[in-house]
Amino acid sequence: MKKLFIPFLLLLTTMPLVLAAQVNPQKGYIITNDNDTIYGTIDYLTDARNVKECLFQKKGESEYKALSPKDIKGYRLADDGIYYVSRMFTGSEKLEMLFAEYLIKGGVSLYRYYYDANNYFGFVDDNGKEVIICNDDLNSDLSTYNNKLQERRQKVQEVNTLMYQDRTIANRLWKMDLTSDDLTELVKQYDEQYCTFSWLNWNSVIRPTIIKPLK
Repeated sequence: MKKLFIPFLLLLTTMPLVLAAQVNPQKGYIITNDNDTIYGTIDYLTDARNVKECLFQKKGESEYKALSPKDIKGYRLADDGIYYVSRMFTGSEKLEMLFAEYLIKGGVSLYRYYYDANNYFGFVDDNGKEVIICNDDLNSDLSTYNNKLQERRQKVQEVNTLMYQDRTIANRLWKMDLTSDDLTELVKQYDEQYCTFSWLNWNSVIRPTIIKPLK
């Protein structure tokens, strides 16, 4: 009995630590559907959770509320931190409203969607046309390699058409790793060189600082 009792006590003493590790409170704010900004604390955890809901505790209150992409326009961590906005994800057969990470705002804007354990990147021009490309590993499943390769080629050409003023886009996009950092730099360079709005106004730029969620 004593042998069973000691591990049980150890389990009880470690449970608070486990629960604490599952919470990551960060100062931030939400943007309501009426364009009001409300400050408080965001429970910022994994990509899979963050794209589905925002757990938000309003300043002065003691409880968190779960807000869906339909409930608010977006949320952001303090100090120009990671920024999520509500957008319709069209990269799968099923349309779904998600919180997308806003990476760059410009003549061409860039969003990151986390869906079905993959990262999807949405390139959006100033007319609202969007091309979504997935970063799934082409070598991860040899049985579907040809299909994935064909789809990747098609998406690269669509992005190339969207960013048509730079003839190197398709070649660069094909060779690079499809990561937030690399694609943010690609779009930023394109906007700086070819888009007409002023990049001197840095308030209009979503800085490409990626804040990694706890796993």
